[in-house]
Amino acid sequence: MPPWPGMNVDDQRDYARYGQTLGYAVPSSDTGTIAAMATLATTSPGAGLNLANAQWVCATPGIGTGCIDGSGPLNASVSIPGGQTMTWTFPANVFPTAAGTTVELRVAGTSSANVAEDNDADTLVVFRNGIELP
Repeated sequence: MPPWPGMNVDDQRDYARYGQTLGYAVPSSDTGTIAAMATLATTSPGAGLNLANAQWVCATPGIGTGCIDGSGPLNASVSIPGGQTMTWTFPANVFPTAAGTTVELRVAGTSSANVAEDNDADTLVVFRNGIELP
């Protein structure tokens, strides 16, 4: 089986406020010994997140190819060397009028042989423990 980049999406929190900017880290790792080629992309509209205005940055330039910066939903074609990781930082704003009880960012990596996907969901709160988040 060809090597495949593992996916992880995390903003290091469980709760979010309406209008808050969430800072996601999106590392993609090649656990194999040869280069893995994939297309990384957000696979959902990120319920409650303003992805259209997001500005994402590749935090690991010089590893493989396709480590690019961009705007809007994440979309990058990459080649990650075996045993290496590329990481993007992805700040996204919660809509002040977000519907539902959670916000979610979902990212997938797709190659000709495999699909890897991960997501991060946070519960929306107005106040918790007064006016602070836990």
